[in-house]
Amino acid sequence: MVDSKNPNYHREVSESIKSVFDLTSRIDERVKYITKKQDEMSKAVENQRTKSSEVDGRMRVLESIKDEIEKNLSSLGQLVHTLELSLQQVQIRTTGQENKWKTAISFGVQIAWVILAAYLLAKLGVQAPAVP
Repeated sequence: MVDSKNPNYHREVSESIKSVFDLTSRIDERVKYITKKQDEMSKAVENQRTKSSEVDGRMRVLESIKDEIEKNLSSLGQLVHTLELSLQQVQIRTTGQENKWKTAISFGVQIAWVILAAYLLAKLGVQAPAVP
């Protein structure tokens, strides 16, 4: 058995109690640290859940309007095709009218030359050459 009358006994018991107290203090600090980290992680997980639900809501909105956007794009494509066809028709008509005006102006210039030549021949008294 242990001799309680030994002067070292009280000192050893006191040191043991102090060691146990220091150990429990360190354990308490570590538990507080772990609890603090757990709370931080819980908050981070909750923030991620919130952000995930926000992104999910936005995706649902985008998916709901996707079909409408595709329909609008399709109708715009058809409208552009119709406008291109109309533009081609206008270009064809314009080109045809330009050719008609060029022909009419060319014919008018040729008639003016013939009239001028006939006038000059008549003024100079020269007889027109024979036409084959």
